[in-house]
Amino acid sequence: MRKYIICALIALFGLIARNTHAQNYLISGQAKAAANLKIYLNGRDLYAPLRDSTIADGDGNFSFKGSVLEPQPVLLSITGNKEPYGFILENKTIVITGDIDKFSRSKATMTEEQRIYEAYQAEKLKFYSYTSQLQNLMKQAQIEKDTAKVSSLAKGSMGLLRDSITKIYLKIINTYPNSSTAVAFINSLVSTYPIKNVQELMAKIEKTPAGAYPAALKAREAINARLRRQAGTQAVNFAQPDSSGKVFNLSSYRGKFVFIDFWASWCKPCRAENPNVLKAYNKFKDKNFTIVGVSLDASRSAWLSAVKEDGLPWLQVSDLKGGDNDAGKLYGVTSIPANFLVGPDGKIIATDLRGETLELALEHSIGNSK
Repeated sequence: MRKYIICALIALFGLIARNTHAQNYLISGQAKAAANLKIYLNGRDLYAPLRDSTIADGDGNFSFKGSVLEPQPVLLSITGNKEPYGFILENKTIVITGDIDKFSRSKATMTEEQRIYEAYQAEKLKFYSYTSQLQNLMKQAQIEKDTAKVSSLAKGSMGLLRDSITKIYLKIINTYPNSSTAVAFINSLVSTYPIKNVQELMAKIEKTPAGAYPAALKAREAINARLRRQAGTQAVNFAQPDSSGKVFNLSSYRGKFVFIDFWASWCKPCRAENPNVLKAYNKFKDKNFTIVGVSLDASRSAWLSAVKEDGLPWLQVSDLKGGDNDAGKLYGVTSIPANFLVGPDGKIIATDLRGETLELALEHSIGNSK
């Protein structure tokens, strides 16, 4: 009996040890000619913060230990070397070999996640070889002082860059939905790609275990926020303190045309747009129209000083959480200026109105409401 218990305990401890190991990563690397240099391991903004460093030994050997909540792309770099090496970090043992002179071409243990990541890198290299040809054409046009050709090539290359990167993202998501690379790419597409298509792509990821990754849950939150801001949907109520500290509820403006303007004192495009918003306010303020400014400032003094400097007479609110403003999160605001025109029925009429388009939208909406 005692022998049985001892055997059972040994098996249990072995299982615990294996599970503990599976929940941690061990990076074991060697970089030729990197003796005694500092090695940095950095994560991406999308994920839980990851910043670590170590010193390579006399043979260029180095190691990192830790754990991550999900597989994720990271960068490994060496002091004085401008070309980091990117790979997928997982809670596994990962062996990396490279040379300081060609560090971006290092090699990591070929896990399934790494294989998919390298498939993406291969696609990207094909595209970059083509863009380098365009850059050579632009240089030649600049030498010839052909400004029209330079402008045309610049516009073409920018469009090509955007379209090609999007195509690569779509190919990876459709081919490898159960991957950290797909999850990273859906987060890149969530605010710019047509919402219907984003929904379809996200559904593919959510049918796999990758759909439960924290970064995938962030993408779902961003998609839901974007759905809430579509024209024709009911504007979500929010509560924020005004400049006097009194809590304002958006629902208190029901029955009016309301322009919700997300801005900040430090946002130059926002400040440049304020005269246009002020002009529209003065033109329509007596026609059942008002504005509520939602500041993404973290400094109360900076916020109120900007309100005074720009002469903004309408209601101003802020929770002073900066980019983490709760109302901004509800409305999926990822950049400013951002705005929403809401009708008396509480439904969103239009978004991101600038310059004369705000006045035109108000003339159309208010005129049709009579």
